[in-house]
Amino acid sequence: MIKDRKKLYLKLDKKTLIVYPYGSEKQSYIVPVERILYLTTKDFRKSTNNSIFTLVLTAENKPEVQWINEDSVQTLNKHEIKLDYLPVKKKDFPQFVEILEKSYALSYRKNG
Repeated sequence: MIKDRKKLYLKLDKKTLIVYPYGSEKQSYIVPVERILYLTTKDFRKSTNNSIFTLVLTAENKPEVQWINEDSVQTLNKHEIKLDYLPVKKKDFPQFVEILEKSYALSYRKNG
């Protein structure tokens, strides 16, 4: 689980990664772990000193990735999900990647 000031951003169990891109449980991506190829950073937001992560997915559309917004559920055909608002500062980045790789078996690739 990744939290910042009581806001939840990532939650991972054995089968599913749930991403709350804005820290609100009303909006979330539901991503089956088997669809995840790797996590990368393609951009950096200087104003907040945060990396902008991208979750790269397999080309298959099964199992489905879902976007939940309030009460509506939408199935997505995306192969990338941009995680603009994860609160990971530049100084904390190496530790964040280490936690993802060791604890959750999600691989990180530098610069996509």
